[in-house]
Amino acid sequence: MQRGKPVIRIRRGLAAAIFLLAAGFLSAQSVTLTDAEVLARVDTLMAQILILARLESGLSSGTRECVNFSQLVEEIVADGNFEARALGKSVSLEAKNCLVLENADPHALRSACENIVRNAIRFSPPGGKVEVNLIVSGDVERRVLLSVRDRGPGVRRRSR
Repeated sequence: MQRGKPVIRIRRGLAAAIFLLAAGFLSAQSVTLTDAEVLARVDTLMAQILILARLESGLSSGTRECVNFSQLVEEIVADGNFEARALGKSVSLEAKNCLVLENADPHALRSACENIVRNAIRFSPPGGKVEVNLIVSGDVERRVLLSVRDRGPGVRRRSR
């Protein structure tokens, strides 16, 4: 995989859209994405670019190690709650049991979980509450459910 290839694709796509708009083949009215959909797509693209940048810079080397997932989620929720309070919102955690993952990429896990919690904070209404639940079940075959609930507008079905 060439370095920067996703960025090149994004720039080419934007350039093509700008050309089509300028040439009159595409009108601004024909683009039916809502602001929330555009923001969600840009957020996804930025997250992918950040992951690529982390991999290239060595912040996420893809190495695997033991990760206390319960503790990681607790830290993310504490950080999220600190940020949310400044916006008049809150983030809470309910965790049942502890989970240590034996072969995981801690940077990728943190990035994924932070992204979910931050999106919930971002799209929650003023005074909104984000509820994070971490449930670990099973004795022999452990199962994990990480649930993040907010009262935001949600994602339209066609965007899923």
